[in-house]
Amino acid sequence: MEVLQSDKAPDVQKLACMNNEQWARFAKIAHEEGQKLCNCYRKSVSWPDVPYNESEKIFTNINARLESEGIPMITRSILRWRMRTTLRKIRPNNSVTVATLPYNPTRPC
Repeated sequence: MEVLQSDKAPDVQKLACMNNEQWARFAKIAHEEGQKLCNCYRKSVSWPDVPYNESEKIFTNINARLESEGIPMITRSILRWRMRTTLRKIRPNNSVTVATLPYNPTRPC
């Protein structure tokens, strides 16, 4: 069954046949892969902008890690659903924030 972006996490979790602990671990693994991706590009990225070969590598990496931990593997539609959400929340480690910019007395806090 195809997962839609509007689907809620409990529904997707049920489709993935994962319990709460497995789902939390999957979310953590997806976040780690997303962070690596953003750090590689040195900018925030959206899932549709990720080249196919990169998305395929991430799909393979996540499923390999899930399988090694005895967690059910995911489908591409579940990966797409998770990564779209995850990548919106991730910023590259080297991103500039207001706190790291030089002091500017006219800049609003």
